[in-house]
Amino acid sequence: MALRLSDRSLIRLDGRVTTRNASSVSINLTNSGNADASGTANITLGANNSIARISVQGRLDGQNLSASFTGDNVSGRPDGNSGQSLNLSQTGRGQFTVTGRPAREITSVSVSVNSQGNANLALRLSDRSLIRFDGREIARDAYSLTIDLTNSGNADATGTANIEYGANNLITRVFADGRLDGQNFSINFAGDSTSGRSNRQNSDEVERDLAGQNLVGQNVDEVISRLRRDSWQVAESSRSTVKLDRGQIGMDIEFDPRTRRIIAVRTADLF
Repeated sequence: MALRLSDRSLIRLDGRVTTRNASSVSINLTNSGNADASGTANITLGANNSIARISVQGRLDGQNLSASFTGDNVSGRPDGNSGQSLNLSQTGRGQFTVTGRPAREITSVSVSVNSQGNANLALRLSDRSLIRFDGREIARDAYSLTIDLTNSGNADATGTANIEYGANNLITRVFADGRLDGQNFSINFAGDSTSGRSNRQNSDEVERDLAGQNLVGQNVDEVISRLRRDSWQVAESSRSTVKLDRGQIGMDIEFDPRTRRIIAVRTADLF
């Protein structure tokens, strides 16, 4: 990732993609040239692969690092809000961590967005306490939502929350990181399986289902969009491969990075 500054100097950050979908990319930072770097860069995409928003939190050469960028408006809605309200919820398991404090277990998550784009992310913890974050919706598609965080009650908060959801508005995954009252924080949550079918099917049955859909030759982004609505979750992605899982079933999709067309699909049982 390269940042061009107002003095025309260039800052480069290298790392590995940890999650990617049609509307966002998350990068785990490793270095900036010869300097050590750590943390996460969350990139929100706009139309035609334009960049709508970037939020970076971490450490660079032993010092705190923070970067925030908003792209020129390409959608007609500067904040990315769709203009439609949305309510999501799900039980599951996850962790809420703040620097210098013990990690706390998350048992359920709910998300609400009103028609003006005001968003609320609520975490129910194992001790029954509730942590709330407020912010603005900056991107949404059929299976994911991105929120720019602004506060948690009276405490200042910055950062980005990426929420993935499936059928019946049930949350499948939440990733968030940023700063809370001057401390780094992170949220990592996986919703309970809502399909049921995924745990009963084996990989051979899934492969027969997929063969009937003739996935080879289709656009990989469109296929992943459909699969995620069927409770599949992206576990890993690279330039030419996407790995997904659903319960005890795993799937590898190979595609041509130039045309984005699928070349091969493989499934396997996960244990």
